[in-house]
Amino acid sequence: MERSLKKSLEDITMAIEEIDSFFNSRPRRFDLYTSDTCLRRAIERNITIIGEAMNRVLKISPDIRPSASS
Repeated sequence: MERSLKKSLEDITMAIEEIDSFFNSRPRRFDLYTSDTCLRRAIERNITIIGEAMNRVLKISPDIRPSASS
């Protein structure tokens, strides 16, 4: 696997794991998300990281498509 492709996929994985970690000690509720500016900005930043990394992935390998996991 090309090094830059692997790095981009690692960036996506790390961002997802970080978002998930924000909810280790609190429930996943939309009202809590919207009322906590720090949490909201941290999640939005990670979503930006995921989007940027996915754009890099698609430039390297346009045939790659995300799929839903179960």
